[in-house]
Amino acid sequence: MHFRLPEETELMRSAIRTFAEEVVGPGAVRRDQEGRIEPKLLRQMAELGLWGVPIPEAYGGAGGDALAFAVVLEELSRCCASTAMAVAAHTSQLAWPLYRMGSDAQKRELLPALAGGRRLGAGYFGEGMTYRKTDKAYSISGSGPIKANAGAADRLLVTACEETVSGKRRSMASSAFIVQCADSAASETGSLSLQKESAALGLRAAAPGALAMDGAKAAKADRLGKKGQGEEAARHAAVLESIGEAAIAAGIAQGAMEAAISYAKQRKQFGTPIEKQQAIAFKLADMAVRTDASRWLAYQAAWRLQEGLPCAKEASAAGNYAVRAAVAVCLDAVQIFGGNGYMQEYGVERMLRDAKSLEAAREVRAAGNIRDMICGHGGDKDA
Repeated sequence: MHFRLPEETELMRSAIRTFAEEVVGPGAVRRDQEGRIEPKLLRQMAELGLWGVPIPEAYGGAGGDALAFAVVLEELSRCCASTAMAVAAHTSQLAWPLYRMGSDAQKRELLPALAGGRRLGAGYFGEGMTYRKTDKAYSISGSGPIKANAGAADRLLVTACEETVSGKRRSMASSAFIVQCADSAASETGSLSLQKESAALGLRAAAPGALAMDGAKAAKADRLGKKGQGEEAARHAAVLESIGEAAIAAGIAQGAMEAAISYAKQRKQFGTPIEKQQAIAFKLADMAVRTDASRWLAYQAAWRLQEGLPCAKEASAAGNYAVRAAVAVCLDAVQIFGGNGYMQEYGVERMLRDAKSLEAAREVRAAGNIRDMICGHGGDKDA
């Protein structure tokens, strides 16, 4: 066994860490307050290929793998978890299922713009969406929460169950559809409303929001895969999404731990840095253990995915552990900072809010049976 990343991945990590520290980090507080990622940062990330890390170069992506994807998210979230979440949702909820299941025509038409950052994606795979088939299109209705990119998404991937003329579900099997937002700058596009939350707890700059569709149209060519393959699309999304959440959580924990260590070295009580206190040293040790465990669980799941091995259970386990570990690490960091831990200028309160929001997002999905789906019967069909 080799507990070492490939050299090219480490070189990429170094480049992304520099970018995160010099470009992403300085504006994190402002973006958190404004609840958006500014267009300039979107373009800068596109120039680095961050919107299509695991997508092959033939389709405009960076040609990386799942492990590279995890490392990118980890380094971004070390400075700003919202930025990492925007990338993760775009990739896992639309670009990745499209690459795995799309027709050649769909991939040639849509993937280059998505992987190149010229179009932004999001997805919804929960219950509550239904569709009717018409002569020329599909008509989709329903509502639910959007995890990220509600403020700027150009394309949405949604799963919906077919309903009869009387309004009853014809089948519990869902189908997947790529729905176009007419104007990414608009919050409403006729029969499709995509509104950003005004006061989210954390991950604010990732633009979580609410989706409402009332007869929104998707062309026949916009169905992803065959009829009834919505669960497969959701499974592809859920696996990479769990890996992404684990990596983001590990990055949050790393950032909080580094901030706590730096503060503990500088803060003195009775003339001695508080890092010398046994209680503080024990907290820092526990934080390091949780952070490392989260990181290697994420890496293991990513490696299994890129090797074509069963990985759904490993991905879900990594996500479930890492988000809880991130919350624990951030709580310890706030306690080490004392009263300063609640001040925006020190950053750890934002990290705690982001970690709690990440944890809440997984709980919402669990309530929607996504976690049960990928951990239960047939959970490794995607690998």
